Amino acid sequence: MSESIGAVRVGLIGMLFSISCNLLAESPDLPVHNPVPGGIAVLPIGPDDMPSPAVHFGKRPVPVVNGNGTWNALVGLPQDIVPGRYMVSVNRSDDQSELRHFTVTPLPASYRQRMIMLPELIRHFDLAVQIPDPAPIAGTPEISAGLPAEFVFRHAAEARIIVPYGRVVQESGGTALINHPGISYFTGRDSFVKAPGSGVVMRVIESDDRGNSLVLVHGDGFQSVLTHMGRILVVPGDIVEIGHRLGTVARIPQSELGRVDWFLLLNGTSIDPSPLLAPAPTSS
Repeated sequence: MSESIGAVRVGLIGMLFSISCNLLAESPDLPVHNPVPGGIAVLPIGPDDMPSPAVHFGKRPVPVVNGNGTWNALVGLPQDIVPGRYMVSVNRSDDQSELRHFTVTPLPASYRQRMIMLPELIRHFDLAVQIPDPAPIAGTPEISAGLPAEFVFRHAAEARIIVPYGRVVQESGGTALINHPGISYFTGRDSFVKAPGSGVVMRVIESDDRGNSLVLVHGDGFQSVLTHMGRILVVPGDIVEIGHRLGTVARIPQSELGRVDWFLLLNGTSIDPSPLLAPAPTSS
């Protein structure tokens, strides 16, 4: 596997600051507080007349955003987290620190993605996924902080079949119920992959194994990781708008289909994008 990680282009920080000032004249709406496995816990931390505090969930830094006159920590919750009591550490600029507790609740009985049955056309495909780790990219927190906070995303491809975030009944190599911490799109063989949100291309990963991958950084701690890509049409440092063509899907051998997987990360954790999605476009 080889990686192409370009230096961010001259003037990028200034451009991002300008974009941020223009788009954030008013505070963005916050995500819905949904403290379930794969969800987002939105935790009010304190009034915004004080400097933004630093918040950590375990050892991971958590984005803090301003909304409704309050600093709010956005905690991405792993798919396999056990419901119960948890806490974040809050460190303020005056060297004061505290622990803030919250409760992760079980998924509701109405959650349809507990057991996803695959359509016949892809039933024997291998849906096991491995997310490239986007953490060791220098400058990512600074770039993310300079981007506007936008809590609405779009699907990454127009697909014939969409396999959502959840748990999938996998029949490749024997029947098993596996975690599926992203969204898989099965498309025509030459379909385009589009940016699920505006942001900056931070990494392109070239691989001969399961297609190419791309890391896109959004505002306030969100990242998109796109895998199973074919051609990639952008380079590290490119600023893209939502819907921008990033490349093409990877072709599935001995199939009429192409595929791309999208993982939405918050504080390095893959979360369920569904509550943040605009309506999905589909193709016949």
